[in-house]
Amino acid sequence: MKTRLDQLTTAEFIDLVCGNKDVILGKHEIPNPYKLTIALRNIVMEYRSIADPGGNATYLQRVDAIIKSRIAVTVYSMCQNLVLLGQLERTREVLIAAGLPAEGWNDKRIESEVHIQLQKSKRAFDEADKDDDNSEEEKENIRNAFNGMIAAMMAHFKFQIDVVKMMAPVFAHLVARYHAEMKAMKKAMKQH
Repeated sequence: MKTRLDQLTTAEFIDLVCGNKDVILGKHEIPNPYKLTIALRNIVMEYRSIADPGGNATYLQRVDAIIKSRIAVTVYSMCQNLVLLGQLERTREVLIAAGLPAEGWNDKRIESEVHIQLQKSKRAFDEADKDDDNSEEEKENIRNAFNGMIAAMMAHFKFQIDVVKMMAPVFAHLVARYHAEMKAMKKAMKQH
């Protein structure tokens, strides 16, 4: 299994980002879903850290929000189960550990707060996770965005970019350079 960006061509990387995980597998390799997901994440993170370090920070914040909301759903689901089992004192302890001032709350308030927090955390998870869905339309948008970027870079740098031959890290560095030069040109235009 390919686990690093430098093992992929640009075309393979674009296919991977569009959902074709087979490009990182060996010929007769049987995919392990966990290892496949980790390899995909690491390759994309490596690309982002080269091509768009600022965007990489934003991506990490989004992943962090998904993880935190998933944990919150789990914690408040457990609290709901404790309430259903009549374990309100244990529920109070979990709420306090989660940072809620539940020391003086009566049983009704604890039940209500568990319900409210569970609904809030489910909404937060749904919102954070919906950006992560890869519909066919989104995959096509990703491919079109790459095509547009490649066309703009070829016009700017005045040379052909062969995505089938160009290694993905080289492409990532070209993207970073292109963005830096565009930013510098915009800054220079504002000064005049």
